[in-house]
Amino acid sequence: MNRSVFQRRHYQAVAAILARSLPAATSDLFTIGLLHALRDSFADMFAADNPRFSRIRFEDACTRVP
Repeated sequence: MNRSVFQRRHYQAVAAILARSLPAATSDLFTIGLLHALRDSFADMFAADNPRFSRIRFEDACTRVP
């Protein structure tokens, strides 16, 4: 059985960083696109590492400012 490299705390930390970055970018479409691309890339990496990873929960967490 392969163990995941990432844990829930890693998902939460990345989501919090992205969530804190989004409000500052609300008027800059390039930055918003970049943040969404980063979110999607992290989600792809986490999903490849852990088949139980929930992309929907992660994307939702990326929009909630801690």
